[in-house]
Amino acid sequence: MAGLTQASVTTVGFTNYNGQAAQLRADGIRLYGGTATTPSTVAQDLEPEYVAVSADSRTAYITLQENNALATLDLTTLQFTSVRALGYQDHSQPGFALDASDQTPDVLLANWPIRGMRQPDALATFEVGGQRYLLTANEGDAREYSALTEAVRLGDAAYPLDATAFPQAALLKNTQALGRLNVTNKLGDIDGDGDFDQIYAFGAAPLAF
Repeated sequence: MAGLTQASVTTVGFTNYNGQAAQLRADGIRLYGGTATTPSTVAQDLEPEYVAVSADSRTAYITLQENNALATLDLTTLQFTSVRALGYQDHSQPGFALDASDQTPDVLLANWPIRGMRQPDALATFEVGGQRYLLTANEGDAREYSALTEAVRLGDAAYPLDATAFPQAALLKNTQALGRLNVTNKLGDIDGDGDFDQIYAFGAAPLAF
């Protein structure tokens, strides 16, 4: 922006990725695809959330929260150079315990068979010793509008768990266990039979480098 009287805006988009939906999904990037009657392109599906600019003002990093991804923009060419998936945090592993219920009288940290989608909102970039770092706040978020609602309580009947993958399903659905946890109904039905073989929740460790 040159000044308030000479303001100018440059718009950049993701149209160059429109032919890469299959590869982006294979890489772990969440693409919703719109609806059966109104499909969306990759450019329409990717949802920028927050931006941080490098100290030399040459690179911008943009969180794509609902897509669980991070985009990198070259500010010299105004072209996106990458869109990368941010992966999942496995809460069944030591060191990643989770208190998943608001119905217990005390804090109950435990390992659960859940994958947490990092889905950062805000982020910052800084440099130490010539090395660039990104700091992300992995709060998680669901996509919701009139034609799509992906968040559902794990304990709801509308979220059936696969009996083979989760023989302890009744325990998991208890409100003092995972029953109150919001999860996505857009991931986890691996074999397409209508029940969920994996559980994906919104957000992961609060901060990550």
